[in-house]
Amino acid sequence: MSQQEERFDAKPKTVNDKLVAEWLKHAHRLERLSASEAKRIEDFLKRDVLPDLMGKLTTRLERITARGYDTGVDTTRRFKELRQQILDVVDEGIQQVAKENVKSLEDLAVYEAKWQQKALQEALPVELELETKMPAPAKLKALVTERPVAGYGIEEWFDKLSVETTDRIEREVRIGLAEGESVPDIAKRIRGSAELDGTDGVFEVTNRHAKGIARNASIHVSNQARQEFAAANSDLIEEEQWVATLDTRTCPKCGVLDGKKFPVGEGPMPPAHPPGPSGGACRCARVPVVRPLSEILGRKKRGEGKITAGTRESMNGAVASTTSYEEWLKSLPQADLEEALGKTRAEAFAAGELKLSKMVDQSGRQLSLQQLAELERIDLE
Repeated sequence: MSQQEERFDAKPKTVNDKLVAEWLKHAHRLERLSASEAKRIEDFLKRDVLPDLMGKLTTRLERITARGYDTGVDTTRRFKELRQQILDVVDEGIQQVAKENVKSLEDLAVYEAKWQQKALQEALPVELELETKMPAPAKLKALVTERPVAGYGIEEWFDKLSVETTDRIEREVRIGLAEGESVPDIAKRIRGSAELDGTDGVFEVTNRHAKGIARNASIHVSNQARQEFAAANSDLIEEEQWVATLDTRTCPKCGVLDGKKFPVGEGPMPPAHPPGPSGGACRCARVPVVRPLSEILGRKKRGEGKITAGTRESMNGAVASTTSYEEWLKSLPQADLEEALGKTRAEAFAAGELKLSKMVDQSGRQLSLQQLAELERIDLE
């Protein structure tokens, strides 16, 4: 039996092993939570923004084609008016998405700090009677707008999306008019076809990019909130260890960082790459590394008291070693595997009939924050 197989053959033994194992379980649930937010954004864009956009765009296009399309001054003026109207409609809708997303992220920031506190308290030996400190909720909520994601604030990412969407739509309109297409054909370039549920239209790029921003923002905020908790408990937490979700979607940059340690608040932070039109998102985390027992006792000026050999072994174990995501899934009890993957897929995976590459998408199994709190027994108040 290999060292990794031995480690995951039984329950995690050290505090740091427990923290990594709990994070990997939590990561599944977080992905389902971000899938729920992404679906809410998709529904809003398709239900409220796209119909309004297409109605105004079609009206404007009919006027332009009725008067004749050329490269003259009048057409240029009408195009400027068209672009501004597109931008107004798109920007109003995307700003509404941004506003609601920021509110959701503020709630998530508070939740993630609570989850990290609970995970740490449950991992630590009870005989140490160690207390942890929670950052103020207002400070956690402020992380959402004060700390940039890959160089830009969350609201700035949505501002960029408004401009990029307008550019894409204007470009398709110009191409369609230059090629003599009818208004319905030009509209189809934007909206996409009913047969493909709009996935062949340029607005689908906006939809995917908006969901990618939301997913990456969730990872960013959850990591920032847990880091804020770590900083507030520096007497217990020494460093953070990068943990990548090692499956078929893990990018090389995340894979290289997996297992590396950084001082709290220093070094790279997930997401490791910016959100893009592909809709993909980084799913990495930085997990707390608890200080050795001698340091904790020295800082707290406590005597040996009830400290046993078992406590020393638990507290002084090495930083959790890395393992593949698939190996970790194989180590789970059946009940936890079913909660992570769903009953049918869990049974097929356990039987070796279904590979990880076929079931990495969690978007079909969504969670609200309330449902997540109920699963993890955390009070939202």
